[in-house]
Amino acid sequence: MRKLILSILLLLFSTQVFAGINQWTYSSKVDAFTDETISTASFQTGGYNEYVIVRCSNGDFDVYIGFGEYINNEGAIKAMYRVDSGKVRESRDWRLSTEGTSIFAKDGPNVKLASELINGKEKAVFRVYDYQDTPHTISVNLKGSTKTITKVMNDCKIGINNKNNVSTQKNLMSKLYYECINLENGYTMNFRVDRQNDGRLIGVDLNSFNGSNSMHWYYKSKRITDDKSNLIMSFGLHKVYLDYINLTARATSWTGDKNYVCE
Repeated sequence: MRKLILSILLLLFSTQVFAGINQWTYSSKVDAFTDETISTASFQTGGYNEYVIVRCSNGDFDVYIGFGEYINNEGAIKAMYRVDSGKVRESRDWRLSTEGTSIFAKDGPNVKLASELINGKEKAVFRVYDYQDTPHTISVNLKGSTKTITKVMNDCKIGINNKNNVSTQKNLMSKLYYECINLENGYTMNFRVDRQNDGRLIGVDLNSFNGSNSMHWYYKSKRITDDKSNLIMSFGLHKVYLDYINLTARATSWTGDKNYVCE
């Protein structure tokens, strides 16, 4: 009888443990000594230290991918990812964690990756190559990623500003993320537009205008016009013009007029 009861308890315990795996969770806390707010959206695959973590720490936004195995602790890291059946994105613009078992994205690629995870429908696959050029791959389910990652982006004031426009998965029609590059000097311009069923548009651009670390908010009632072929976002003297057909953009401000090619 005791063995039967013990077996039932172990079964219930294991069910509860694994019920928390393979799903996105959101958490937020404030450090008692520094008053620093840290919020995370995380997914654990069930493998040892295999995870994806989207984190906002005192306004600093990062995306971490843990592979559970030693990769490297120095040099450029070759990594790639793919969301659903979309384009495979490969680059060496990744940074290594101190212990050398995870990589993280910052300064532009972090927002692009987070936006793709939000917009994904089923899964995302990540692969990294270690110091021996051996590949390590993990796959994460994207169910629940939209709600949890959006919360973290909001905490870092990236994406939708909940104080002015409440956006939920029900009334959000599409989210468009653009990464554009100036072919003359290599500067990038990253911006995101949330298009809603009721016609409202919400936009934000990051790290734009000659590579400066700036962020500007746009709302349709004041600062966005869109005729389905061209999008214009303005913030004072800052303006962003996007040509949907040719996927080109132009950014203007008092510092000059720059042209970009987008993807």
